[in-house]
Amino acid sequence: LLKGGTPEGDLSVVYDEVSEDSVTISMQIHLCNDSCVSFYGVLEYELLLPNGKQAALINTEVEVSSGKEATFVDQIVLQKPILWSKKLPQCHKITVRVRDSLGQTLDYGTRLLCIRKR
Repeated sequence: LLKGGTPEGDLSVVYDEVSEDSVTISMQIHLCNDSCVSFYGVLEYELLLPNGKQAALINTEVEVSSGKEATFVDQIVLQKPILWSKKLPQCHKITVRVRDSLGQTLDYGTRLLCIRKR
């Protein structure tokens, strides 16, 4: 379902409004349904802190008609992010999973996200 079959080209993650109190993380994913039936499922976004603990988990219901493509955008506001620095180079990890209506994972993509003030 991820366009092109490789997660590297299908999931984009950017962040904005960075402070020591919070950061807004935007995720955009492009899905392609090459099957002959419409796809109904869920996009699951999981954000892990540098220590591996879960910081956020969101689910978005999606539908992609047969033979069509669609782009979806979601946001997570992370409170008290662990900011990257030269002294302490820490990265968060974000994973998106495409799940069918039964909860089975059909595809996924992962990104490392090193958050710092500009």
